[in-house]
Amino acid sequence: ALLPPPTKAQLPQSGVQNRDTSLENELQPFLGTFFQEYARGNQEALSRFSNGTTIAGLANSVTFVQVKEVVAPKGPDGERAVTATVVWQPAGGAGGELEQSYRLAMVKKGSTWLVQDIRGTTDPNAS
Repeated sequence: ALLPPPTKAQLPQSGVQNRDTSLENELQPFLGTFFQEYARGNQEALSRFSNGTTIAGLANSVTFVQVKEVVAPKGPDGERAVTATVVWQPAGGAGGELEQSYRLAMVKKGSTWLVQDIRGTTDPNAS
């Protein structure tokens, strides 16, 4: 029997649909400075960016290049889970660049955002 072709499949929407671009722009320079210190693993400097938690850092295993993208969903004023995609260069002159996305639990103290938790993620648009 002859049948008509199936309809085109709809792919699921990925990423954050309701982004807070003003927060993304506000966090971009903060996260740039944070990830520079995160690459070094400097505990004294990292403590200024954290909300009382210890963040180990990467102990100079990579060199910070840039924060490529920050994705922040709209949400409550004092807390937010954001995703930052960071570009690194391997230490030791190996050349090339690596991109890694991180999910950061952020909390606002006064007018300053602080990192409460950081974890690697495989989905750069998940928040």
